[in-house]
Amino acid sequence: MKKLILAAIAVVALISGSAVLFWGMSSTEAAQVSAEALFPGMQVNTLDVRDGNLLASVLEPLPVDSSPDYLGGELYLIDRSFDRAFVDSDVVSAKFLSDMEVIYMARGSLIRWRSANDFRVIAEHVESDFAISPDEREIVFIRHDLDESVSQIFRMGLDAPAGHVQAVASGDGAIMWPVYTPDGACLLFVAAFDGVLSWYRLDMNAPEAGAVQITNKGLKPGADVLSDVFVPVPRMLESLKFIDDRAIEYDTGEGVIQLDIMTGKLIGG
Repeated sequence: MKKLILAAIAVVALISGSAVLFWGMSSTEAAQVSAEALFPGMQVNTLDVRDGNLLASVLEPLPVDSSPDYLGGELYLIDRSFDRAFVDSDVVSAKFLSDMEVIYMARGSLIRWRSANDFRVIAEHVESDFAISPDEREIVFIRHDLDESVSQIFRMGLDAPAGHVQAVASGDGAIMWPVYTPDGACLLFVAAFDGVLSWYRLDMNAPEAGAVQITNKGLKPGADVLSDVFVPVPRMLESLKFIDDRAIEYDTGEGVIQLDIMTGKLIGG
């Protein structure tokens, strides 16, 4: 009995200590530590953090050499008081809106969630990656052909009826990681239209002009990718930060780089 009491005290102390960190957290890393205290022994991936609240995907532990990308888990909303609310299962990605509503992707659908009794599907047949505009008026998402030979980016108003979408970009192969610039004027995404993973930029005020390749123009798969002129994409999108409306910083897995998204040139490199 004494051992059980001591174990219970230890768990409470761990959660309490993590709650203090969670309350004052200023980074995804701090949120991750806090969430892991609630789900001991489980694989916990922090999907979004806003105003001291976080969205965490919880699943069985993964092998050390595996990637958590695109693996669905149970989605929980954890608030500043360290209370957790189950949202849904098989969730791949999720983001907060400013009013703490949640947009998430599960089972090929985008879902807008306010509470366990208030949610609706806003788009179907979508891939895991989506982005919400800074003013929260619209959302973009990706669809692939069945054989993934062609990908398309669609935009829709967040308050528009389901199915009211507009294709704004397409290309051969997979499109990944759409992200709006802070001013909402452009959309960045990663694709390998020419066989080399590269950054592309799309003017959201004139998408009909087409996406512009930012990095690795003219490079071919193979030796070019191993050369000094090749600009790698992020190891994980979560490492990406905007320096301003025209520059980003991210971790390639071999170091942090800064990139001018208008010229495609490395800053300070």
